Amino acid sequence: MDAQGRLWFGENRANKIGRFDTRTQKFQEWDSPTPEYFPYDVTADKNGEAWAIGEFADTVLTRRPAKSSNIRCRGLRA
Repeated sequence: MDAQGRLWFGENRANKIGRFDTRTQKFQEWDSPTPEYFPYDVTADKNGEAWAIGEFADTVLTRRPAKSSNIRCRGLRA
């Protein structure tokens, strides 16, 4: 749950991340830009940016609140 009372979640086999707004009772979802990313966990930071990890990828998905239609991948470095 983020600071605005929205619940974030991964839609694993649908390859999307989703959000449920408890105030408006509406769902929103965004496609992963990476095929077969399979996001399974999403959390939001104090700035409202969502972060997701995928089952078979060495990247992190992020979604900035100001750009609600965009999701981008960031590579992980060892």
